[in-house]
Formats: sequence, structure tokens, C-alpha cells
Amino acid sequence: MAQTASDSLFRLIKKHIITQNYDDDQWNLSKASAELLGELSQCTSQDFIQGIIEFVGQCFQSNDEHIKHGALIAFGSILSTSHHNFLFPIVNNCIDTMFSYILDQNAALHIRCVSAWVMKHISMNFGDDFAKDKEMFNKIMAKLLQI
Repeated sequence: MAQTASDSLFRLIKKHIITQNYDDDQWNLSKASAELLGELSQCTSQDFIQGIIEFVGQCFQSNDEHIKHGALIAFGSILSTSHHNFLFPIVNNCIDTMFSYILDQNAALHIRCVSAWVMKHISMNFGDDFAKDKEMFNKIMAKLLQI
């Protein structure tokens, strides 16, 4: 029953997380959906997190800025979950993608900004892991110096 409820909520969240207004600093349904997604990721199964990752993976390469932005928000929203060990290899693999979005001078500003926001959450939740890996640490530092 709980899995069915979280699946239903996730379908609703996906619908609303991609309907954001980039210029609106006010609380809205999209921001509430992202917040709810983050809270759900704290108390649901790894299967739920896997569903979010699948959604994110499908949307990262979208040409539709609303979909890409929503996927970035969804990804950043789940990074403080208790499923740290499950997420670490995924986060590790997406570092290059995040930096490519940040450094892309042709990308929309809101895509670059939300990618930087995701990198902030990666640093907060996985920074210690990356600091222990000298190669990854050096790679991230080199990318940061390009910004």
C-alpha cells in the first residue's frame, strides 16, 4: 500500500515539477513538489529512489528546458537521502554532466544555475567521499577553476 501511494505521488510530482516559472521566486506548486520529493526520498525504499533516477536519466538530455530543469531539480532534491551508498556511483557518473551544463555558455541561464545548485547538494552530501578520492577531487577542482 505504501509503495502504491508513493508511486502515485511521484507521478503527480513529475507532472508539477516540470511546470516551474523560472523568474518566479515565490513558493509555487513546482517548488512544493520538489520539496515533497526530497522528503519522500528520506522515508521510502530504494526502489522509489531508483524510479526517480530513471526519470532523471531520461530527462537530462531533453531539448525541452522545462523537462531538463525539472529533472535537475528532482535529482538535487533527493541527494540528502539515506540511500547514500546507492546514489554515490550515480552521482559520481553525473559530475561531468553537471559541469557541462554549468560551463555551456549557450545553455539557458536557469539550466546553468540549477546545475550549480545540484553541484552544491552533491558537495554537501558527497564531498567527503570525493575528498578521499584524489583523482576525483582533482577532476572536480579543475572543473571548478573553469567556471
